[in-house]
Amino acid sequence: MEQDEKLAQRIKRDNFMNFIELIRCPVCMEIMKNPTNVKLCLHRFCGDCIEKYIRVKKECPTCRVAIGSRRFLRTDKKMGEIIAKLIPDIEKFQEFEHSETDRNIKEMDLKKKSNDMMIEAQI
Repeated sequence: MEQDEKLAQRIKRDNFMNFIELIRCPVCMEIMKNPTNVKLCLHRFCGDCIEKYIRVKKECPTCRVAIGSRRFLRTDKKMGEIIAKLIPDIEKFQEFEHSETDRNIKEMDLKKKSNDMMIEAQI
């Protein structure tokens, strides 16, 4: 029974993380704020990210379709509502993500140092 619960929790976590990747802005790699679609290709970005991007390059950052102006952008209110329901405090969630990333990097560094010391000891 306990294994079934652990499996169910792992599946829920994996599904949540898969969804997180779908709502991550391809420009800033953060959870989308004010999700905005490019009307021609339907790729989605943070509103600020895509507006800043098309000031420099008049194309979709994902597929390179031409974007003449901001008129080719549309705020995706439904996606914004979905994100707000699943992650009510985006800033807090992103702080958590960053701290987890830092912790994982430190852990990998320690493992590498340990492996390097073992190799040196064998030489």
